[in-house]
Amino acid sequence: MMNQQNPIVIEQAKLEDAPAIAKLQIASLLASHKEFFPPHLHHLVLPPDDLIPNGKAWLGWLKRANAYTAVSHHQATLTGFTTIHKKKEEDSLAEIAAYFVHPDYWRQGVGHHLWEHLVVQVATLEIQKLNVWVLDNNERAKQFYASLGFNSNGNRRTFLELGAETIDEIQLECFLE
Repeated sequence: MMNQQNPIVIEQAKLEDAPAIAKLQIASLLASHKEFFPPHLHHLVLPPDDLIPNGKAWLGWLKRANAYTAVSHHQATLTGFTTIHKKKEEDSLAEIAAYFVHPDYWRQGVGHHLWEHLVVQVATLEIQKLNVWVLDNNERAKQFYASLGFNSNGNRRTFLELGAETIDEIQLECFLE
């Protein structure tokens, strides 16, 4: 249980966090995204339940000069992470590439604590606007981002198309002060 004696700690991710980040991402995707995709499409967008990621892809993200990843810990447990990246070094626009909280820590403030940390970091990077893509049918994510000040900018893209079935994403944006 998180409380004042056992607070959440948020810091910049280290290279050795990559395997735990990958595992947390898988756990969050498995717990949340199955409701957004019809069962016959699960294998196209979700890893198998027994997949043990090695963190290789996240190691690449953590080494990128134009990206920043924050992790949250409760005691020794990784509870969440978020990654932003700038499209161009001189740009004041960044995109949220990932924002995941472990299902055991949903609705306990982890996402908001990560956001508070991220706002401080983006100010030091001279970022004035953040964009994020979310599944159009993911009301929980849209509500979360709205609570942080994000609004739809009208951009839309197809995330997955299989025959007549499509699953779309919408882009949300937040202007930072």
